[in-house]
Amino acid sequence: MKHIVFLCLFAVMVCAYSADLLPAGQYQQFSDRAQIDSVLVSVNGEPITLLDVILETASMERRLVGILSGERLVRETHKIRKEAIESIILHRLLYLEYKKKPFTIPPQEVENMLDAVAADMGDGTRATLEKQLKNLGFSTEKLKVRLREKIATEALLGYLCDRKVYITPKEVYDEYKAHPEKWGTPARISLQLLQVLRGENAANDLQTIQKKIKAGEDFTALVKQFSNAPTAASGGFIGSMEQNKLRPEFAAALTNTAVGQIAGPVETPEAWYFIRVAERSPARLVPFKRVADQIERSLMEAAWKKNREAFSKELRSKAIVRYYFQ
Repeated sequence: MKHIVFLCLFAVMVCAYSADLLPAGQYQQFSDRAQIDSVLVSVNGEPITLLDVILETASMERRLVGILSGERLVRETHKIRKEAIESIILHRLLYLEYKKKPFTIPPQEVENMLDAVAADMGDGTRATLEKQLKNLGFSTEKLKVRLREKIATEALLGYLCDRKVYITPKEVYDEYKAHPEKWGTPARISLQLLQVLRGENAANDLQTIQKKIKAGEDFTALVKQFSNAPTAASGGFIGSMEQNKLRPEFAAALTNTAVGQIAGPVETPEAWYFIRVAERSPARLVPFKRVADQIERSLMEAAWKKNREAFSKELRSKAIVRYYFQ
């Protein structure tokens, strides 16, 4: 249920930033789907809704809420949703091409992608995913249809755009020499977060949690018991990130916090946090041989993006795409 609350709160939150992108309104209950069904774009008359976008961005949005706050959080959420919309438009147009000459999509590929979505939107189980989709007015079977379409269009993109890209060893080395600092390894940190939202019971919860931490109780268990964050079910882990990208409140609190230690409560505008440092990795200068594959991959991805944008422009010139936001 926490994951559904998270999605709904984000919808309302981004509305406050741009009512044109995500139409304004409030969620009275999970069965009220006026917002989630809002049409953002139409492609040859076929709508793209807020739900379509959330299914693409849920994983990234869950990660953002752990490292950003306030206006920056809203701005970054707005950005990834706009990028998702452009990607969905391209895939919708590509699917029309696929239907002209369809090819077989192995059922197991669809099942594998469904498992990935379940991991992104919840605790990794199909049952939890199904409940979340039901609350959003969707279903697992409908999602499978969308995933099958995505697999087909990604295959088409690979064939029509990506396979044309070839990066030479000289291009890789030239990129390394031009930007050696870019291919180093920045200091990274991995955290566990226990979030206590502001409310009438917050003070009591903070005291209780502090006592339990001092008593040496397992932090992961405390997260699952007390945290209000969407990551609570997985123990509050938010993965590894560059240390210089931590939100300011966290960075200040963790300056002298060693691996395994817990800082907090750390006050932020929306909540208090207890933060456990799960892992730290210092910054390092990396030799060329160790990052050559990474550089080649980044150059390939840049070339793929350029090819896809050109291909998308060509497809869109033959289609009717209407935006219902600015």
